[in-house]
Amino acid sequence: YSDSVGKCYVGTTKGLVCFAPKKLYHSPHHVVRFEQASISNDSLPIDLGGKSQTELLLPHNSNRITVHFSIPQIIYGKQAVFKYRILGYEDEYKELQGSRNLTFGPLPPGVFTLEITPVSNNASVETVCSSLCIRIMRPWYTTWWAFLLWTAIFVGVAATVYLIYRHRRTMESEISLQQEQRIQTEQKYKKAAQ
Repeated sequence: YSDSVGKCYVGTTKGLVCFAPKKLYHSPHHVVRFEQASISNDSLPIDLGGKSQTELLLPHNSNRITVHFSIPQIIYGKQAVFKYRILGYEDEYKELQGSRNLTFGPLPPGVFTLEITPVSNNASVETVCSSLCIRIMRPWYTTWWAFLLWTAIFVGVAATVYLIYRHRRTMESEISLQQEQRIQTEQKYKKAAQ
């Protein structure tokens, strides 16, 4: 329903929504909303809450991602064209037509930013890039504390090997000293017996 002032009223599952379509054309805004992300090795999608700027934290083995997004159909229609780029992975813009999902990867561990915006033929519509920050964690065995653990293990093993070697050399020198003392004692007894 629309009233005489130009406001539209739309019924949704969350209640009645009121908006002015003319305002959509006069102020720059984020129009792309991130709905959910699907990970290649996970069956459950991650809800992104319909935000235009959000962050996604993933383990190192979840590096092939499909992002589902939405835009206002009243402005762009079903055949909207988008431009996107993934900062830190692909820095050049690419076009995506008609689809409302984007699949990319595999991504190495690090921080990446997906920027996406619709491309409008209407020069009066000014949009701001929506961004999704994607953090892919490094495997646990490559973190700083793992390197510290590897160093401690290496130092411990090296110290143990050195202590075993030193103990063995000490035991060998004690045995040779005892043998020399025994030989000297036997020689003294032989001289005394003669």
